[in-house]
Amino acid sequence: MDRIIGYDVARGIAILIMLIINFKGVLSAHDSNLQWLSDVINFLNRRAAIILVMISGIGLTLSTKALDTNNCLLLRAGSRSLLLNRAFFLLISGYLLSIIWSGDILHFYAVFICLGIFLAPSSNKILLITACMIWMVSFIQFFNISDHLQSGNGNNIFIDQLIDIFFSGYYPFFPWATFFIIGMLLGRLRLCDKNHRRRFLLGGLAIFISSEMISGFFTSHALLLVSEPGKIYTTLELFCLGLGWLTSIDLTIPTPFSVISGIGTGITVIMISISLSTGQNVQWARHIAIAGRNTLTLYITHIIFLILVIPIFNISNGSNLSLITLGGFVFFFTFIKLISCWLKKHKKGPLEMLMRKFSVRRLIVGRTKTIVENQM
Repeated sequence: MDRIIGYDVARGIAILIMLIINFKGVLSAHDSNLQWLSDVINFLNRRAAIILVMISGIGLTLSTKALDTNNCLLLRAGSRSLLLNRAFFLLISGYLLSIIWSGDILHFYAVFICLGIFLAPSSNKILLITACMIWMVSFIQFFNISDHLQSGNGNNIFIDQLIDIFFSGYYPFFPWATFFIIGMLLGRLRLCDKNHRRRFLLGGLAIFISSEMISGFFTSHALLLVSEPGKIYTTLELFCLGLGWLTSIDLTIPTPFSVISGIGTGITVIMISISLSTGQNVQWARHIAIAGRNTLTLYITHIIFLILVIPIFNISNGSNLSLITLGGFVFFFTFIKLISCWLKKHKKGPLEMLMRKFSVRRLIVGRTKTIVENQM
């Protein structure tokens, strides 16, 4: 139970970070006196989404049956249809939300869930190989392949959406599906054991710190080299430039090394969240977990608030970053208070309940029935 609360806490922390990032972005918040805060928020950009995607992979694993003798997972009876219904719900919700919010993540979740359903019976080895293959495809980001694909598709809307989902979107399948698969693998681990969590925490920290240090070393040297105009590079200097190019970290592209750093970040936050959720005094963790269990409602609510409600108050761009950050925290904890009142009468948040009740089959059958009745 502590482990489940830990996952919800990690999800809650991630959605809080995403919320603050979005508040800052929409309101163009800045503060020259708090440059460190702006740097921290910019650093966390997309890393919050990585944690959410990894937790989603864990959640898919937890919805499956126990490991069989071949170390594979089998979907419980009805789990496949349930997961497919959720994927369709997120796909529809995401595309509707993208009308007002270009950075929607929900329709990407739908694709990740479909991949997870397909990979669920696979062994850990197959999952790891698949994650590595998807990660390796991320190297094509250096060659702007999405621009070439878009320029040659003749403005076909369907092909544009496929390119967006797989290559050029905010959270493209290549390589973001890697995070989802790593989450699936984490969900198979026995993380109730404190020693196991400690080892994975140290491993996550090692991955994160080493990738950032290697990237910082080579990219800084590459920048020094290119800053000298008219310089003729030696073979070694060209090699250093290439390494600086390959090891750059930018989760908005995203680059191969940013995927490694992101995995390290996700593992670290998840392990810390599980550890903090154990023990006696975990009341605060249970409050954060409430937000974590209702991230769909919180995610859509905060976007509607930013896009449709904030303009009513005529808050100008360039607002003070510290005040906007504080506003993000206030919004987050106000949501927890309101959703806690809702949960006194209901088991789940409003949009979570709607997603659970959603059924593609019921939608199609109901639609067909209505058409037949109208024809009669």
